[in-house]
Amino acid sequence: MADKGPVFSPVNDLKAAIFLVVLFWIFWVYSGGPQKYEASQKVLLQPSWPLSTGESYGDISKTNSPSNISTTSPAESVEKPVVAPKIIPKPQLITLSKGNVVTTERGYVILDFPDSNDSPLNLHGATMRGLFGPVVDVGLASQLPEQGKINSESYITMPAASRAYIIYGESPIGNSFRVNKCFGYLTQYQTYYPPVIVSCPECQSTKVEDQNYNSCVRDHRNDPDFFKNEWHIYLNNVDRVWNETGDIIRIFDKDGKSIASMIY
Repeated sequence: MADKGPVFSPVNDLKAAIFLVVLFWIFWVYSGGPQKYEASQKVLLQPSWPLSTGESYGDISKTNSPSNISTTSPAESVEKPVVAPKIIPKPQLITLSKGNVVTTERGYVILDFPDSNDSPLNLHGATMRGLFGPVVDVGLASQLPEQGKINSESYITMPAASRAYIIYGESPIGNSFRVNKCFGYLTQYQTYYPPVIVSCPECQSTKVEDQNYNSCVRDHRNDPDFFKNEWHIYLNNVDRVWNETGDIIRIFDKDGKSIASMIY
């Protein structure tokens, strides 16, 4: 009789299937079972932003939850430097007034720099002119003239509460100058117009025959009140620098900007 091969029985097949299921279940329980499955449900990928803080994968830290993530960018979190407000300097008050606008040795105008100013007035390169007259320099004078020598001149810097006489004629000592407390010795022998009025009580303690302008300067030049805030600037009889009957006179700085003017 020929071999009919293996005989398939539904009952045997069911038993084999049940056996395999039971065997798989036993293997699953011993390998971790439900605990392993539960843990696998909690594993999530770390978010791509912000960058990982180095924590291990698993439960996501509450500090990384959307409600706790700062929305401020790194650039915005940097404190901006405090910028000091720009200080605009107060305009200087300079006045020009008519002293005696004759075209003789006694003619002069007055430049005042009041004590309300916060910074000194620098006359470096300053000039003056009338409406139709020539341009003349008014920014140089001898800071400390000495008797019997040719004195050099330097640019004038006027502190607040200063005055300058701009004089039509020629200087008795040969150049423009700043007044000091020893000038009384010079006025004894020379005429100044407008007058130079100073006093030096300390000078009286020395015998008159032993004292003169130069020795007074030597002895008192370091006194706190030695220099006076008064300048005499001479134009040396420049022709038609102003008109006696009426004119517009202006002072210009080194850049050509008008800083003071008067009409008469």
